[in-house]
Amino acid sequence: MEEKIENSTETKIESTNSENKKLEKTLLDDSELKKLDRKFYKYSWISFISILITLGFIALIITGTSPCLHTKCHENAMCINHPFKAECVCNYGYAGNGLDHCDECSVTYFEPNVMSYDKEAVPYSWPAYGVLEASYTDLIKIDTERVLVYLYYFCGVVIINRKT
Repeated sequence: MEEKIENSTETKIESTNSENKKLEKTLLDDSELKKLDRKFYKYSWISFISILITLGFIALIITGTSPCLHTKCHENAMCINHPFKAECVCNYGYAGNGLDHCDECSVTYFEPNVMSYDKEAVPYSWPAYGVLEASYTDLIKIDTERVLVYLYYFCGVVIINRKT
């Protein structure tokens, strides 16, 4: 009878040991899964951040090489690309800053359409226009010689009151 009791105890111990091994194996599997999860999250964050940095560089390159894509000029102006800067220039026959306004020039050398009056303008009448004539004469000393400089030009003028 004693043998039977010992056998049953050995069997119980063996079965308990095998259950412990299974439990240990399960615990190992869980810790390995946690390690894999940590690696996955680590690599997914690294890849997400690297994608954001890459997209930032691409946006910076596009903005730097062609800033006119993001700049809206006036309808009578054209955009000129400079590195990281867009320049709006009014078309021929227009004057202004190119962004907000480009006004049509009324006086040109080839097609004058302004008459000269020796009167004053009506107060608070806008736009005002006129012709500016200028001449410059001076004697300038260059090295040991004196040179006469004479400059004459005229320009059409349009004054627009943008505050009223």
